[in-house]
Amino acid sequence: MPPEQTRRAFAEAAAADVLLVVGSSLQVSPAASLPGETRKAGGRVIIVNAEPTAQDALACLVLRGQAGEILQQLAELACGSAAAAAANLEEGTHVQQ
Repeated sequence: MPPEQTRRAFAEAAAADVLLVVGSSLQVSPAASLPGETRKAGGRVIIVNAEPTAQDALACLVLRGQAGEILQQLAELACGSAAAAAANLEEGTHVQQ
């Protein structure tokens, strides 16, 4: 990652209440260090991945499976039927309740 984007990513991770990691093995630096930044600053980490990662222990919640399926289920739980309707819209469309 370019230096400015790396600096910003670490600042955002440190400021995050929750960092959602989706579909990453968390093995490639510097991005692999972002969950640790969030935890150091008191935030929580949620990992959604098909396989275990070396950083699963940092997470308050690990959801194992296909990211698309899990995220759709999370959206439906969080937003109700609007999320289900949004899943059927064209890519790039944003639905807000």
